[in-house]
Amino acid sequence: MTRHLLVDATAYGAVPSGACRRTVELLRHVPALLPEDVFEVHWPADGARPPDDLKADNLVHAIVETSHRGGALRWWRRRRALTRRHHNAAYTHLLTDYGPLVRTGSVQNIVTIHDLRFLRGYGSRVRRLFGASMVRRACRHASAIVVPSAPVATELEARFQARDVVVIPGAPATLPHVDREGPRSGALFIGRDEPRKALAAARHAARTAGLALQ
Repeated sequence: MTRHLLVDATAYGAVPSGACRRTVELLRHVPALLPEDVFEVHWPADGARPPDDLKADNLVHAIVETSHRGGALRWWRRRRALTRRHHNAAYTHLLTDYGPLVRTGSVQNIVTIHDLRFLRGYGSRVRRLFGASMVRRACRHASAIVVPSAPVATELEARFQARDVVVIPGAPATLPHVDREGPRSGALFIGRDEPRKALAAARHAARTAGLALQ
């Protein structure tokens, strides 16, 4: 039986984020592994778009009338739209972050939790409480939870009692050229300078170990 797999890509922001890039890479490979199934990907009207080369015979992209902004309002509107989209045919719902989950009794909701940034000072207090609430619900009702690293899995299990978390590591990035005439030991940090990326902790660890930090 052909399955209908729906991927909600409406929460990625105005430009491709780390979560968006990860999903794009998954979509480069997964449809080929499941050639009998049909993948439908929903992209926001005012946000990130699929790359021109992201194509497959069983992959369909749709621009939906949803803004990538809105927080709880966007979540509520997507929940209503996805519930209606279900109709009478069961499908598997692949998500990024925490939802919305829909028809958990008949639809397999597979949630990818990219990180737990709301625990790292990201956003307002209301946003952090909302994030914690949605992740807790996902851990309770999702058919499966996928994360990009073991530390995220460990924290989900400890804080939200998540079970059977699947770790699928992201592809390693290409490292920049390192001058071989420079220091023989050091620490290389790749990421944005924001609280949840813990750059200050990386600096402290490097200095404690007596390493040069790039």
